[in-house]
Amino acid sequence: MTAFAVLVLLALLALREACSNRMRRNQHSPTAVRRWRTARHWQNIAIALALIAFFPSFTREPEFPVLGDIHNLLHHTWPLVLIAAGIASVLGVRAATPLLRREMRRRQATQEREDRARHGVNPERLSRGLRMWILEHGPAFDYRFDVATTHGNGNIIVGTEQGDYMIYVLPSEHAREGYPTALRRCGQIAEALAARGVIWIPDEHAAQPRSHDEAQIFVLRGSIVDIFRWIERTTEVQKRMQERREQRRTRALRAAQGAETHWGKLSAEEASARHDREAWDRFARKAPLHPDMRERLFKRHGGRCALCGFAMEGSRRQWDIVVTDYDHICRYHGKTRLVPFGVQPATSYEMPDCEQCHIDAPGHFEACASRLAPVHIRCQDEHPPPAQGTGSARPPGGTQ
Repeated sequence: MTAFAVLVLLALLALREACSNRMRRNQHSPTAVRRWRTARHWQNIAIALALIAFFPSFTREPEFPVLGDIHNLLHHTWPLVLIAAGIASVLGVRAATPLLRREMRRRQATQEREDRARHGVNPERLSRGLRMWILEHGPAFDYRFDVATTHGNGNIIVGTEQGDYMIYVLPSEHAREGYPTALRRCGQIAEALAARGVIWIPDEHAAQPRSHDEAQIFVLRGSIVDIFRWIERTTEVQKRMQERREQRRTRALRAAQGAETHWGKLSAEEASARHDREAWDRFARKAPLHPDMRERLFKRHGGRCALCGFAMEGSRRQWDIVVTDYDHICRYHGKTRLVPFGVQPATSYEMPDCEQCHIDAPGHFEACASRLAPVHIRCQDEHPPPAQGTGSARPPGGTQ
């Protein structure tokens, strides 16, 4: 009996001490302190009743008549007193139950947050305030929010002319602990949505975007404004690159098909006999050697041979400018002195001013340029142009 009494009293004392500790820990919350004080009060009552119930177990029956009667009464009614102590202890626990439940929920939420952080998980739903701000103040893109996939949710889907961007919101604490996992999840979600993956780490200090080639993911720190600015810049760069690719593709196709290139049928001798010799010589002999004309024709044809359609190497010694229609003369009277292409040693000659002609008389310049074309040197023999004779340009023999 004595051992049982000691165990019960130790248990009640432990509950009381636990209430006291909680009171000290929750001093910042008056409501919690009041509840724990109430719980401790009931535990004090329970301890007092338990001491009364076990009093006969620790003492002998006194010889004094009144005390002896009390001792005898407690000896027979101690279970009832002990039950009352148990009830008081239960009331104390019940008073603290809401606080215990709240503490358990807090710990569970903390554990869940830690687990989500270790796994680099993004929020399941974007805050309503951020949604409204994006819709009201964001750039003129198409927006979708919290799009579900088998691998997780894409928080913000930004639709642009150059494709979609999937923004994966990664809190800072998740970035510290679950960064590798976040990269993998972001890549999987972006692939499922056919979009470019962007991990956004909200931070006061903006940083330069980093790209991860393995997962094709961009990681940016800063505000949502920084994200949209980066998307706008990237979209504009992609748009310009696409326009350049289309221009190069169109030029290459037109060059391969001989578009806007006049192919004449007269030979050089026949054409020169029909026109003023000096004007014809400026077009047929000197214009193909003009450095500015060569550069413009190379770009005009997209760096492709007008005969075979294949790309020409950057070396100027691998290709040449040929006359595709000799039935034409130079109608611009401006002249200049420069070193024609292919002249060794470098000696200046009197040449038509093709560069100024392009500015002052674009119609005359176009008439000449449409009758000239860049070709591989080897193609001049393997694939002769429709005009009779190759008639490749020669260095001018005029007066120095």
